[in-house]
Amino acid sequence: KRKLKFTSNSVASFARSVGYSTVNKQSEKNVSNTLNLSEALSLSYSSGWFYAQLRGNVRLTQTKYSLSTSQRQEAYVYRLAYNTQITLPYSFVFSSDITYTANRGLTVGYNKDEVMWNAQLSKQILKGNKGSIRLDVADILQQRLTLRHTVNSNYYQDTEYNSLESYVMLSFAY
Repeated sequence: KRKLKFTSNSVASFARSVGYSTVNKQSEKNVSNTLNLSEALSLSYSSGWFYAQLRGNVRLTQTKYSLSTSQRQEAYVYRLAYNTQITLPYSFVFSSDITYTANRGLTVGYNKDEVMWNAQLSKQILKGNKGSIRLDVADILQQRLTLRHTVNSNYYQDTEYNSLESYVMLSFAY
């Protein structure tokens, strides 16, 4: 029961915002037009005990402002990810995912790269495999970034937030 699957997903959106800016002590109307384009490709393979998926994504956010004092701004996010799941003997399942993200076109200091690697090991337990014990290790490489790119009618802003760093979690589900 081997299966190879290819998918493609394209997304386009447009937003128009109206605001007012002060130019030479005068309030002037400023219109921002924001275009978002995204393309995602995925290739996956599965057999009875093995699953693997490779994904790639690129996203462009382009904003143009009507006032000549405002700038045109373009931001790109590139993402490449791989995840796998292996079913092992004795009802054990190992899974792992790794994602590389590159941010470009953001404010100086925010064009950062991130590699996120997570892994899980679970074991089915109880009669009829009704329960499971799972060990999760998140952000193994300790590179988690939480960046947010905001576009407004008068400005764009890049923000980095604090986030939960690497952790290990043991859980039981019934």
